[in-house]
Amino acid sequence: MGQLAEAKAKIAQGAAEEEQAKVKLNMQQKELGALEARLKAHAKEVGDNTKKVENLMKGLKDSEKKVEACGWSEGKEKELETAMRNGREEVKALTEVRYRKLISSLSHLLVDSQERERIKSRIGRLNFEYDDPVPNFDKRKVKGVAAQLITLPEEHYNKATALEIAGGNKLFNVVIEDEKVGKELIKNGRMRKRVTFIPLTKISARTLSDSV
Repeated sequence: MGQLAEAKAKIAQGAAEEEQAKVKLNMQQKELGALEARLKAHAKEVGDNTKKVENLMKGLKDSEKKVEACGWSEGKEKELETAMRNGREEVKALTEVRYRKLISSLSHLLVDSQERERIKSRIGRLNFEYDDPVPNFDKRKVKGVAAQLITLPEEHYNKATALEIAGGNKLFNVVIEDEKVGKELIKNGRMRKRVTFIPLTKISARTLSDSV
């Protein structure tokens, strides 16, 4: 009876160990399946990367052929860089020369403008000062003193006296756009002196005969 009980105990222990072994086997089989799936994924990724490397190598060879076909070389690239650097320096030098010429021209213009202002200040009749007769008055409607609206080319300076005699006092009249502007200036312009207006709407052009 003792031996039978001992045998039964061994059988029970063996059955328990068998169950444990089955559980471990199932777990290891699942783990093996997961590892196999990961291995397949890695194999696919390796295959894809291999194809990418092959395509890149092919593209590299094509690019090398194109570079050879266009005649590129390291020496030519250095020559181009030198030419570009020299070109930039030349452009810079030309820009500086043009800038100096521009500054010189502006200086002459400034001197001429200052001279004109001095002459203008000595000839009071060329000044026409007024206040805006109405709010938001359009100053473009007042053209200015007639003498200031005339431009005489340098080659005709010798006719200036004839022009002054022909124009007479009318050279100092103020040209305006129409009669309405004149009325507004007379009423509310607070003009510094009495002037005669020439409305453009009242001017009728006519040509003198050759005999005159």
